[in-house]
Amino acid sequence: MPLVLKNIAAVSSPKKLVEVCRGDLDRLNAYLLSKTAGKDLSAKVRGKVKNFGPNKTRLASEANCFVDFAVSTGSTNLDLIIHREPPYGIPAGSIVELFSDDESQGKSLLLESIIAQAQLLYWTTKLQDPEGTFDRPRGQVMGINLGQLLYDDLDIIEFVFSDFRHYARLIQGKMPENMKLRIAPGLLYALDTLSATETLRESEGEEKDGFNTQMAIMMSRKMRGTMRYVRRQPIIFIVVNQGRTDVTRYGSPTTTAGGKALKYYARLRMKCKFIGAVHDENNVEIGNRMRVTIVKNKVSPPFGVAEFDVHYKTGIQDKPSWFWFLKQVKAAKHRSKGIYDIKLPDGTLFSCSKGTFVSKMEKRGLTDQIRKLMQDCAASGRVPMLRRMVAKDDEGGGE
Repeated sequence: MPLVLKNIAAVSSPKKLVEVCRGDLDRLNAYLLSKTAGKDLSAKVRGKVKNFGPNKTRLASEANCFVDFAVSTGSTNLDLIIHREPPYGIPAGSIVELFSDDESQGKSLLLESIIAQAQLLYWTTKLQDPEGTFDRPRGQVMGINLGQLLYDDLDIIEFVFSDFRHYARLIQGKMPENMKLRIAPGLLYALDTLSATETLRESEGEEKDGFNTQMAIMMSRKMRGTMRYVRRQPIIFIVVNQGRTDVTRYGSPTTTAGGKALKYYARLRMKCKFIGAVHDENNVEIGNRMRVTIVKNKVSPPFGVAEFDVHYKTGIQDKPSWFWFLKQVKAAKHRSKGIYDIKLPDGTLFSCSKGTFVSKMEKRGLTDQIRKLMQDCAASGRVPMLRRMVAKDDEGGGE
């Protein structure tokens, strides 16, 4: 090879040594790229290269990981703990798992909110509903445009993944040349839920044991192919999963259906849980308080926590939950009983209580500044984490 590193012994200072090594590394990388870019890997894999494309070796700074695309969840709190830098939300090119230990914990509600946000970006949205329990009025409450939502109820897992590959190939022709556009055509494919599907052998009525093993093997095979489509295109593949009792003596008492393949391939895993009811001034229940924990995250540190209210008639209440976020990150400092002071990015002081936070913020036109303050906190690493949650009734008075 014509590139030879310089004599390190001849370098006088450590600083000069770093500069020499950096220059040699840059020249070496340029040489390797010139020899490998667009070339077949070897004669043995020429058939695979023909099917899946030539070797696309390039520098990581030039690699396209679709980080410039993101779909909001409908909750600013949740968007900030998923991706702490712009764009906020679920990044494109992701496999996402929504799960819970028990039933009726808000997984489908959160999924419908994500679908509604994807439609605002003019993405193609497809809902695969094996249970057949999609409620159209509730979907409209969460913001879904039913006229733009593709719907199906396939309950065979092989058919579901085959349908996904069909839509992934169709969306491939819509990719824009400039991948840095904020809004771009993409595909959001949702399966609600994996626990309601079965394998083809199971549907044929073979009365044999080991159906769980067959599902795990099938998921392992299909997820490898699914990942190949997701990572190359602006696609988000969301799977809703249901917790099941684990019969083992150690570890978590619950597990999820489909084996471990989905856990391994998922870029993001979110655990949903309702933690209480929401009442109006007449003590009438109007919704639930929802907590989402990021169990796995490959784009930001995991174990972030977001809480927000979900009303039966109006869906996710985004702005009222901002006060909880600011309190958790100590940006809202307690002054007297029920009153908190918030220092805005421009230096002004904003005083409010939990009940008057939204009304005062909108009346004074401080929505953008409050959002900017939350984004600055997230960028600096100050987000609610599972292990350092502030108590509901902290020292110094109530809310």
